[in-house]
Formats: sequence, C-alpha cells, structure tokens
Amino acid sequence: MTQPDRRSTLACMSAADWSDTENDAVVAAYFDMLGNELSGRSYNKAARNRLLQEQTGRSRGSISR
Repeated sequence: MTQPDRRSTLACMSAADWSDTENDAVVAAYFDMLGNELSGRSYNKAARNRLLQEQTGRSRGSISR
C-alpha cells in the first residue's frame, strides 16, 4: 500500500469545512494580533500566518481571509 501524496492530502483538507480547532487557532491569533496593535506592540503577521499554515494545512490566502 502506498502513502498518499502529502500535497494532495492537504489540497483535500483545504477544500473541506474548517474544524472548530482550526477556527479557534485563527481567531485566537487574530485577537492576539489585535491586542498587540491596540497596545502599540509589534507583531509579525506573516510569521503568524506561516505558523497557522503549518498547524492547519490551510493556504496563506485562506488564513488571511
């Protein structure tokens, strides 16, 4: 039995509905960045997006939306 290609697995995941865990991670990141912004603290949105991509298997664009 062969292992499925990780890219095709991620592509299938990306087309699926977002799980509660994925939503929670993205919303938490958003509010953390908002808190930083309102407090005048610096943050790296691109780095946060890359981390969320690794955690969820979602694309950069889908996380940004």
